[in-house]
Amino acid sequence: MRPVLTKDLDVQAFKNYYWLKEELQSFCKQYDIGTSGSKLELTNRIETFLLTGEIKKPTRKRSGNKKAKTKDELSLDTVITENHRCSQHVRAFFKTIIPNFHFSTHIQNYFKENVGNTYHVEQIHAECLVTNLPSISVLEKIGMCKTKEADDRIKWILKRTSVNEA
Repeated sequence: MRPVLTKDLDVQAFKNYYWLKEELQSFCKQYDIGTSGSKLELTNRIETFLLTGEIKKPTRKRSGNKKAKTKDELSLDTVITENHRCSQHVRAFFKTIIPNFHFSTHIQNYFKENVGNTYHVEQIHAECLVTNLPSISVLEKIGMCKTKEADDRIKWILKRTSVNEA
């Protein structure tokens, strides 16, 4: 069962579950952390708060004349940028490769940890708690296969095949 999001929640427990943006904003409002920004920015601020107690306020970004890429412009050679967004366009692109695709914290973490790399990957690894039924459901739904189950964790893999290659 998913824990309640409180200031006493262990940061690892926080990272193991999916949270709605509204839940993150409510938590941020309660602790005066700042409620603006993307879901990823809110998550990062909450992680910092849970780890250190430090309150990071959102930073204002200058809006430039940057044209957002559309799904037609995306390819496996698209480079993951620091301000990568999990948008409807990106979702639509990935659905052309993986029909049951949807964003999860695992995929969001992949983007966050792989700035400068491309969407072109040969395999994706994931891990979740054996008790985390929502994550298990998501990972099965997108076609990931269990590779190992030990102690309280399940390891997963999704390999590219000629069927899902673009």
